Amino acid sequence: MIRIQRKEHIEPIAELISKFKMYFASAPIRRYLKSALESKTLDPIEIAYRSDEKYWVMMPAKNEVQVYFAVNFNNQTDVSLGRVMLLEWQDSTRKVKAAPAIAFHDKTVSEALAKAFPNTLKEVYSNGMISFKLTADIHLKGKPIDQPLTFFVGFRQYMSYHLHAMKQQLHSRMRDRVEKLERVMNMAKRDKEGPKNWRETFGGMTQEERELKEEKKIEEVFVHKK
Repeated sequence: MIRIQRKEHIEPIAELISKFKMYFASAPIRRYLKSALESKTLDPIEIAYRSDEKYWVMMPAKNEVQVYFAVNFNNQTDVSLGRVMLLEWQDSTRKVKAAPAIAFHDKTVSEALAKAFPNTLKEVYSNGMISFKLTADIHLKGKPIDQPLTFFVGFRQYMSYHLHAMKQQLHSRMRDRVEKLERVMNMAKRDKEGPKNWRETFGGMTQEERELKEEKKIEEVFVHKK
């Protein structure tokens, strides 16, 4: 009985502890989402949540929330694969019904963001910025607010996880190609030359023909000339 009661108390506490990062890191975004549901407007904010990356939260309208994420990689391979992933995100809105507005700002900073934060024009990120815009009527009303918050907080870790998965898949395919090439090369090796047969050694004559020829020579030697 005590164990059952303890489990009933432990599970909610463990769940809250597991969500601590989400609640702590998403507090600014949560405030803006609630304001959008109440049709209130807040001033834009800038959050430096990583050593070399930031995110910005703005409200283009009373019922809209737009979050910008700066994306920066130090590895050239991650930069290339990350750009492909960000472009795919932007294009995915065409296939998803009622999807949030996603924009990838690869080379230039968004005009709205540059107007609110002029210092962003001087900042350089390897993969630029990506923005997600949620509308209260479509994405927030009647839905749990923790769902978009979990996505925003885990966005960067989500990217890192899938980048590693992509590189692992590429390495696996490369190893498979190398193994196939090795098998083809082994099959293409020529067999070692064996000992030459009698015809090859004595200019196209078989062993029987040579023996007959030798016997004929011997007979010619012992033939008595008259």
